[in-house]
Amino acid sequence: MAIKLAWEDDALWLQFCGEWAWAEYDQAVDDACTLLGEEARAICLVFNLLDGPIMPLEAVFTYLRRSARVLKVEQLIVIGANASVKGLLYVFARTNAALGWTPVFVYSPEEASSFLASWRQRGGLA
Repeated sequence: MAIKLAWEDDALWLQFCGEWAWAEYDQAVDDACTLLGEEARAICLVFNLLDGPIMPLEAVFTYLRRSARVLKVEQLIVIGANASVKGLLYVFARTNAALGWTPVFVYSPEEASSFLASWRQRGGLA
């Protein structure tokens, strides 16, 4: 699978590896739902794009909306996004303002972990 899933405390990490398709993303979201169980809880979603930075453009908002609907995402952190991905995710967040978050862009998994730690201290995922 081109998308690897990992759970850490209250953060769901998706590592994108090489070329990937939205069907694989949907499968990762379904696997995450199974992992989290039926109890809805707020999570932080972390996209690690360092090894798979190209986001397919077809129906991007449809797939992102689905994941936002089935996962209770309180914050999105994106590692290694190129300018196109940053633009897409900013537009997605602005056109779906009811989600209540703006993506945070970082350059490394360590920076993402550091952001998560400080965000939790400030009351995120309370």
